[in-house]
Amino acid sequence: MKKKLLFAGAVLLMLGLSLWNWQQTSVQKAMLSQSGFVVSHDLKGSPQLLLDHSARRVAVIAIGDTREYDYAQIRQVRYEFDFSASGEVNHRLEIDLQNAPSARETILYPGDFEAEAALKQLLELAR
Repeated sequence: MKKKLLFAGAVLLMLGLSLWNWQQTSVQKAMLSQSGFVVSHDLKGSPQLLLDHSARRVAVIAIGDTREYDYAQIRQVRYEFDFSASGEVNHRLEIDLQNAPSARETILYPGDFEAEAALKQLLELAR
C-alpha cells in the first residue's frame, strides 16, 4: 500500500512539473508573439527552437529565458551526438553564432531522426 501511495505521489509530482513547464513556455511564446515574432516553424527540441521565416529570425525558448537571433547571426549548424556514462545517446543541434551574447546554442532531441529533420529544415530555411 505504501509503495502504491509513493508511486502515485511521484506521478502527480511529474504531472505537476510538466504542467508548470508547459505554462511557462506558453507565457514566453505569447510574449514572443506580442513582440512581433510570428512562428512559421516549430522545430521542437529542448530548449524549444522556433523560426519566423518571413522576418528571418530564430527564437530559443528555455524556462525563464527567450533568446532571439537573426538568420545572419548563424555561422554554422550541425548535428552532434555522444554517449553518456549510462550508455544513452545524446542527440543535439549545435548552432554556432556570431555577434550574439552566446557563441553557441545547443538544442537537445530525443533521437537522431528528430535532430536530423530539424537540422535539414533549419539549413533549408536559413539560406
